[in-house]
Amino acid sequence: MDVSVVIPTKDRTDDLLHCIRSIAKQTYLPVEIIVIDDGELPDEALSAIRQLCEGTNIIFSYLKKNIPSCAESRNIGATHAKSDYVLILDDDTILDKSYIAILISDCRSQIEDPHFGGVSGAIPNARLQPLFEFFFAKFFLLSSPSAWDVTDWGFQVWDNSLNKPCRAYYLCGGICLYRKSVLGQIPFRSLSSGRTALVDVDFFMRAKKQGYHFLRNPSARVIHTESKIARDSDYVTGKKEGYNRCLIYQNNVEKNVRNTICFLWASVGWTLRSVFAMKFSKVRGLVIGYGEYASRHILRKQFLL
Repeated sequence: MDVSVVIPTKDRTDDLLHCIRSIAKQTYLPVEIIVIDDGELPDEALSAIRQLCEGTNIIFSYLKKNIPSCAESRNIGATHAKSDYVLILDDDTILDKSYIAILISDCRSQIEDPHFGGVSGAIPNARLQPLFEFFFAKFFLLSSPSAWDVTDWGFQVWDNSLNKPCRAYYLCGGICLYRKSVLGQIPFRSLSSGRTALVDVDFFMRAKKQGYHFLRNPSARVIHTESKIARDSDYVTGKKEGYNRCLIYQNNVEKNVRNTICFLWASVGWTLRSVFAMKFSKVRGLVIGYGEYASRHILRKQFLL
């Protein structure tokens, strides 16, 4: 099975180089790496990447864009990919040496299943949820019988403590190996402008509605360094999240009284998460984002019901 790696990037030269060095050390090498750049990679960095790829017989492609959109970068990369399996990576990730090999092994085991969409590993440095947060999520309808899921009203559910492979309906999309055919059928959507929040929630919710499932295998490990470079402030992140959450609800959720109540109640809980985390700037952004979307669409009688 051939694998193409797609890496959207923006102004993270050092992070990108670390990521590609970890790819070049894989026990199962991809046939190509496609970098889609929303920023300005220096010539020296491009030269270093080409040398790394040439040394491992990996084809390197570099595509430059002028309008920032991580979702669109993913789509462009998937379209250009030569392989049937596409590994989409955030540019601030570092893979364990066996990461691709483990994911490919899982894909081989699922090759006859037409509803299998892809597989991801785990991020061992990701935050674990305390027991209080478990009960909090249940109370605010932010939980699901599945450990990795998207609720019917558009909220992601995850459990980083799970240490065995599981079926998943939501994954961290920037460390995931996808079937290219699925990406062709269900492209990523940009939602609001820029490198926006909740793109993965929107994608996996649509994939779930079309009958696809995924796998999460924690034996495949990747470090997410969470680079601060080119990252939105808490306020901007919250504003995009609030606006996009409403957009996901509007586009993907069946409109009825039950789902409307569940969405509103879950939105309260999601906002309170940031209050308890003392991320007050993000809370302000969330409220502004919800408000902006509602003010535009309630007037058109298009929001909620």
